[in-house]
Amino acid sequence: MNRILFFAHFDKYGKVLGNIYYLLRSARHSYDKIVFISNSPISDACFMKLESCCDTIITRGNRGFDFGAWKEAIQKEGWDSLSQFDSVTLMNDSCIAPIYDLRDAYIKMGEAGVDFWGITLWQSTKDGMPGTNGPIPEHIQSYFMCFNKSVIQAEAFQKFWKNVENKTDIIEVIQDYETQLTALLSNAGFKYSCIYALCGGEHNQDALYRPDLILKNKIPFLKKKSLAAFPYPEHVIDLLKSETDYPVDLISEWANETLGPNQSLRIHNKLIPAAPREGPHDSLSVAIHLHVYYMDIFESMIEHFEAVEIKLDLYITTDTADKKERIRALCLGRIIGAYLKDILVFENRGRDILPWLSISDVLGGYDVVGKFHAKKAELNEEWQSETWLNDMLELLLVPAGGIVVEFAADPKLGVVIPDLPTFMQVTPRWIVGSDFENARKIDGLWKRMGCSKEVDFGSLDMAIAPFGSMLWYRPAALRSLFDAGLGAGDFPPEPIGRDFTMAHCVEHVPVYCAWNDGFDYRIATFSPPKVSGFVGHARLATEAGAFNKNSKTYKAMILLHNIARETGMRFMLRALFAFRRKLRGTLRRKGK
Repeated sequence: MNRILFFAHFDKYGKVLGNIYYLLRSARHSYDKIVFISNSPISDACFMKLESCCDTIITRGNRGFDFGAWKEAIQKEGWDSLSQFDSVTLMNDSCIAPIYDLRDAYIKMGEAGVDFWGITLWQSTKDGMPGTNGPIPEHIQSYFMCFNKSVIQAEAFQKFWKNVENKTDIIEVIQDYETQLTALLSNAGFKYSCIYALCGGEHNQDALYRPDLILKNKIPFLKKKSLAAFPYPEHVIDLLKSETDYPVDLISEWANETLGPNQSLRIHNKLIPAAPREGPHDSLSVAIHLHVYYMDIFESMIEHFEAVEIKLDLYITTDTADKKERIRALCLGRIIGAYLKDILVFENRGRDILPWLSISDVLGGYDVVGKFHAKKAELNEEWQSETWLNDMLELLLVPAGGIVVEFAADPKLGVVIPDLPTFMQVTPRWIVGSDFENARKIDGLWKRMGCSKEVDFGSLDMAIAPFGSMLWYRPAALRSLFDAGLGAGDFPPEPIGRDFTMAHCVEHVPVYCAWNDGFDYRIATFSPPKVSGFVGHARLATEAGAFNKNSKTYKAMILLHNIARETGMRFMLRALFAFRRKLRGTLRRKGK
């Protein structure tokens, strides 16, 4: 069979990711000609790579979405040329594919004796049309549509494409094109079906919300959005690993590059246990910055530093010359003294953040850097501050060697942060949520850093951040932060109490900064967990007490909580609590 594929691509950052190359190379044996159309600019390197798996490459402005891209490619190919093919396939980049061999799909649909077909079908509904909430006619969902020669040569098909406009509103594209093409061809006498229907699948939303069923029915295309929408994406990843040969690392790359730190955490397991790990770490140069304000805390931390079994240089900053001499005396003749590279004195401004930024050029000469400080948090109860510090030391300092091994094994790893501290799990109403004014300040820093990727911190239930401002990082991953030119004038003089300042803004951005510059992150977590899931479940029941326990909202919160506990994703759990707080506030304002 002589087949042509028109593949529509768009990436707002101008990248062609690995899953796209994999799809095109895997599809090569199913098509005699592949035309790649990108609605975004692509680099010369991507262009050259595409030439190895495509026959024609078209780059254009982002006009008309997929249908605009397909129309332009169809016009350039010409109807006389297209009539020589047995089929024309239209496909876009919204799927992970092929999960199974495409040739089997063509065989199955050839046996079905239809004139055009797709992967999934939207059955007609009385309402739900985007923009109007009017009826939606039955139609093949447009991420994959195949048309046989009889359709290609039909006047109705050619006239449809002639009338396609480069619309600027995706809702109009859905209303006028995606939902109308199937009925138009059916009225012209052509028969259609889809693979999922032949397998017994019926539900309209399965393509988006039931990726598990899509896989179990051996459907070759998996909507990327379905991974983000499914309550437990790790289950789908496990199915892919056990039931298919698809390289799941390509899904991780897509999630990390496209979805951002918050959503990618649900799809890509970023947890690393706070435990020793075998592997070379001598190949990397390592430094630690330790800021000391509270001398008693520093003295309690010394034994933790002396238990670190890697070669490192230690840079200590403090706020007075007296403390400098006391620190030097405490280090003299001890293991920590052998690590000590320098002790520097800075004004007591910007807490631990400004001194760290002030020596970032020195620290930038190392492959991997750990940032620590002798921390006392201004919390309601002293035990909360104490356990918070202990958690961070156990998660980041005690297993330092293993964390460096992680950096050595993965050159794309940019940041390792500690999991949320235990006290946040067991303290009622302790929420790390979004505050409009604070989010506006973080957005201002993000803009000042000149980051190209978009993050709306105000829309996040919570930031994925090293709360407590202790972390490990690769200096190149935080270059945008270090080059932002932050100085003493950006930080208010002490005392600042609990006010949200530039120091807190900086605390929120390392993971996002690394993502902006093409790096990934990991979360160091306790293994086994310090707190049982029963504790978290009981607390959730208390926090969700305003809901009817038979309501869908309550049940959904319990389901997500259980998933968060099973996977160890405390950040997801905290986001759930933040959502609960916002929702309860909304209900109170509405008098419900």
